[in-house]
Amino acid sequence: MRKTILLLNTRANQSFVKRRLKSKKCNDIFILFAMPTAVHAVIATLAMPTGDAERGVRAKAIIDASAVSTWVTVDAGIITVLNAKLVLYNNATTPGTRKSAYKVLLSKLKALMALFQAPADDAPINSIAIIQSGAFGIKGVSNPQKHVFGAKNGAEPGTIELEAEGTGAHTCHDWMYSRDGITFTRMEPTVAANTSMTGLTSKDNAYFMHQVIDKTGGLGWSQIILIVVQ
Repeated sequence: MRKTILLLNTRANQSFVKRRLKSKKCNDIFILFAMPTAVHAVIATLAMPTGDAERGVRAKAIIDASAVSTWVTVDAGIITVLNAKLVLYNNATTPGTRKSAYKVLLSKLKALMALFQAPADDAPINSIAIIQSGAFGIKGVSNPQKHVFGAKNGAEPGTIELEAEGTGAHTCHDWMYSRDGITFTRMEPTVAANTSMTGLTSKDNAYFMHQVIDKTGGLGWSQIILIVVQ
């Protein structure tokens, strides 16, 4: 029997869900509720790895993406300073100097991230696109909608059917898809309260969010739904 299981979107619950979905007997749908925050609709994160080399690669990706973002204009001087700090970090030869260099680099990256967070706060509808244009991750979503929308596997392999509650006139439905629950891609908005995602890979995890848009703008992103593709 298929069950719908509601969980808070914490790291521990994410790990539990991923282990559970790997089970061949699992036929459940998991809904991960985003933890609310007081200020930000969408929160940017550096998502830095733990390895030294991987940190360098991640920092370079953020710097390069931020330099060419079409949403946020970053002063060339800031990019120059960041690249210089990255060189110092990559060229550090001792654990002590590398630790010090990383502390400075991390501080500069956080300042850069703030340049993307501010316009994201001012434009909730485009907040995810703004943050992702700088290659930043998304930590969480606030002001979740009270309604719960549904996700189920469609008749065709690799297809997920999505359905939300109906809304009044002059509104549309906004949908988001992610492979990892961090980086979301906007799907085609719909007037109808349902849509589908096709071309997915069997046994992969699929994450979805939904919001209603009316004449005042987006009404807030829903909880995150996680489902395994059949």
